Amino acid sequence: MSEPVANGLLADFRERTVRGMRVHGHVAGYCLAWAMGVCFLSAAGAYDSDEIAAGPRLLLWTVMLGLILWQSVLLFRTMPGLSVIWRIPLVLALVTVLTSLEVHALKYTPVVPYAPDPIFGFIAFMAPAVVPLSLAVVLIETARARQQKRYGQDPAPTLAAGWPDADIGWIKASDHYLEIGLKSGRTLFLRGTMQDVESRLAGLDGERVHRSWWVSREDVERVISRGRDKVLILRDGIEIPIGRSRIARLRKAGWLS
Repeated sequence: MSEPVANGLLADFRERTVRGMRVHGHVAGYCLAWAMGVCFLSAAGAYDSDEIAAGPRLLLWTVMLGLILWQSVLLFRTMPGLSVIWRIPLVLALVTVLTSLEVHALKYTPVVPYAPDPIFGFIAFMAPAVVPLSLAVVLIETARARQQKRYGQDPAPTLAAGWPDADIGWIKASDHYLEIGLKSGRTLFLRGTMQDVESRLAGLDGERVHRSWWVSREDVERVISRGRDKVLILRDGIEIPIGRSRIARLRKAGWLS
């Protein structure tokens, strides 16, 4: 296997692996923190919970920390259009109130054998415990959202949404996402496959030059050889490998001499 092809396969594998780790890593990290928090607070008998039997105490902290964690995540992610300056305090306030009401409701069950308290006083009592935990989750979610925005991994629109046929310079596929380089210099990210690309762009002067790449002929500056492999050099300096199975077709179409 040639070096460019090997590098391409390695890059694809690395990209898929990193993406999977980002998606599953956050969930696994949250679950691990949740389990550790439950064990620590149950063992410590925090907030006088040592007065409760071990089983109900473990259940109480499992429910309480779960409510704080997942409500913080869900509320933060349901407000993508809101500025972070407003989203963070709003999420903290909502999580504090909701968790307080939910835990207060547990006092009417055998899980928490305490008499109900005045609700506003109970919210004030719960706030010092809920706010720091919720804030930690919200800050993690803020960093995650910024990372997604920086690397173009926000949930992408589908092919039907604003497909810029006439301005496309190149397209790179990765899993079910397409990275689209525009001649204007911008980059778009859409959900789709190379099969969608070939069907959509059948009338344009471009070719699928590799299993993961489609290129506009107008954007190609030159073709170079690296051993037995050929590489397209685009006007913006991007290097795109040509799949060996596609060389004959490109040569017939006049792309290669």
